[in-house]
Amino acid sequence: SLSLFLITNTTTNFRSKSKLALSLSSGINAEYGATLDKSYKGTGVVYVGHIPDHFQEKEMRQFFEQFGDILKLRISRSKKTSESKGYAFILYENEEVAKIVADSMNDYI
Repeated sequence: SLSLFLITNTTTNFRSKSKLALSLSSGINAEYGATLDKSYKGTGVVYVGHIPDHFQEKEMRQFFEQFGDILKLRISRSKKTSESKGYAFILYENEEVAKIVADSMNDYI
């Protein structure tokens, strides 16, 4: 089943959640923690884990856009093989929408 949690626009310690190394362009960057810059104020990032191998960006966007406007969606991939690593990040335009997605879809599928 998918695991989802909300990453707020304040500093978040990823090491305590799942030792993530995250790098989304323009504004989200984490090695030990992450912050969203001012241009992303009011937005919300949702971490999606345990993604099935066949679940691609197009299908993921179609599924999660039913909740609200998605600014960015990134499935983490291997640099060598380009295969999915099994997790993704979704940047929603509204932090409240991201919170609803994380709360309602965690362990749903």
